[in-house]
Amino acid sequence: MDTKHTTSPLLQARHAVELTDPMDVTATPPEWIQLLPSGEFRGRDGRGPYRNADPAGIIATTIAYQAGAELPMDYDHQLEYAAINGQPAPASGWIVELAVKFGGEVWGRVRWTEKAAAHIRAREYRYLSPVFRHTADGRIIRIESAALTNVPNLELVAIASRRAGGEAQPHTREEDMDLKKMLTGILGLPADSAEDVVTAKVQGLVTAAHSAGAGLASIAKAIGAPDGATADAIATEARALASRVGAPDPAKFVPIEMYQETSSALAALRKDVSASTAKSLVEEAKTAHKVSPAMEPWAQSYAEKDPDGFKAWMSASAPVVPTGPKGPDGKPPAGTGKLSDEERAVCSQLGLDEAEYLKSVQSAAPGGKEA
Repeated sequence: MDTKHTTSPLLQARHAVELTDPMDVTATPPEWIQLLPSGEFRGRDGRGPYRNADPAGIIATTIAYQAGAELPMDYDHQLEYAAINGQPAPASGWIVELAVKFGGEVWGRVRWTEKAAAHIRAREYRYLSPVFRHTADGRIIRIESAALTNVPNLELVAIASRRAGGEAQPHTREEDMDLKKMLTGILGLPADSAEDVVTAKVQGLVTAAHSAGAGLASIAKAIGAPDGATADAIATEARALASRVGAPDPAKFVPIEMYQETSSALAALRKDVSASTAKSLVEEAKTAHKVSPAMEPWAQSYAEKDPDGFKAWMSASAPVVPTGPKGPDGKPPAGTGKLSDEERAVCSQLGLDEAEYLKSVQSAAPGGKEA
């Protein structure tokens, strides 16, 4: 791992970000600003090339280094000069989010101060100048800050590393080792971990954070939490929803035991009604001499299962019990010991055994004895 870093000059003029349109008298500060172009580029003074080879990795390393702190923006890089001139370095804004846009460019979302926004609207400041770290071969590692300036493409190497009374100096190995020690400590990695291992670990944490954020957003939408709700707010809403589910509205829900009891009672009632209706139909068929005593079990079962079908059968069937003169007790007279042609036809139609049917007819004769 090459731990010797140098700081870099600003981008070429063509890479400088012009914050406002000089023809727009109503210009307002942009929310998103370009911090790094994609690919390889040089500074206006010819230094470089510098390589934005892994924009996502640059963002991940920057976020890990900041450890939750927002990236500062100042005026004319006073943050770098403060140790030399002793002057204050007020912020012009704070970079609160980083993103890869337009095929590999690194952009930042800025929360401007009111004073800086007024400067930009008045076009007193019109350019943006980023500060970044890179390796000896020009590969960009992370972004340190950005500044409002009217002289784009400043010598950021000299600004970032100049010592009081001296010329620009490269960052020392000790400074780089301190950075590595801090990152490996935060990430729980061995102090001698290779740079690509540290970068991969940071990228994994950033990816996991993005996934967790997307998951929380999905949960918030599903439970009706407001957009932008914090994790605590989403958890509170989820607990409230669980409480509502655990105590259902008694006007809309009944206990399962009560439902099962009611269902069983209703089924029994339906069965009783069905049996009663079937019995009435069978009695009607008996009165019409369409059902003999031997046929009653079959007729009862048929009428219970299909009342309409039984009615249709009863309408189409011929009497099976003689309709001639009745005996003194109102019952049919004794049989002749033989089935009539009509009775044999009924037996054939219903699949009844003629001998058994004859016995049932004889048993229905006065005295219940065979004729």
